[in-house]
Amino acid sequence: MAFTHIDRLLFETLTKEAKAASRKRKNFNFHKSADEPVQRMLNALEPETYARPHRHLGKPEVFLCLQGRALMVGFDKNGKIVEHVLISPHGPIFGVDVAEGMWHTVIALDPGTILYEVEQGPYDPKAAKEFAAWTPTEEGGEGQTFNAKLLDQLKIS
Repeated sequence: MAFTHIDRLLFETLTKEAKAASRKRKNFNFHKSADEPVQRMLNALEPETYARPHRHLGKPEVFLCLQGRALMVGFDKNGKIVEHVLISPHGPIFGVDVAEGMWHTVIALDPGTILYEVEQGPYDPKAAKEFAAWTPTEEGGEGQTFNAKLLDQLKIS
């Protein structure tokens, strides 16, 4: 098949899988291998997920919001918020292009949030991202508290 459909059924399936997943998120890859020069995927995110702030050295990243709402937050090297933006398919901002080396995170604000992500490949899990030392790990269980503090600081509900 030449076309992979990005449709309601795919969104419903991904959202169901994200809700059931321990990390409260699920990817759907359009690229067939980690070696492809362009990595393209859907990210289904629930509000309970924690995407640890990180950066990509030498590679920009693009996010478009196709469903729900998400908050993108950018930080300086010490963890101070330098930029934040709400993205939604209803606008006024639909997505962001994250500059290479920018510390960032994403927080899903609505159940069933789905982002389309594009990143330069090939994908090497050992070098794909550098996590911010000033943030809790995903395994530590403090991610929700970290997200709640960001939302409170930015006065976003």
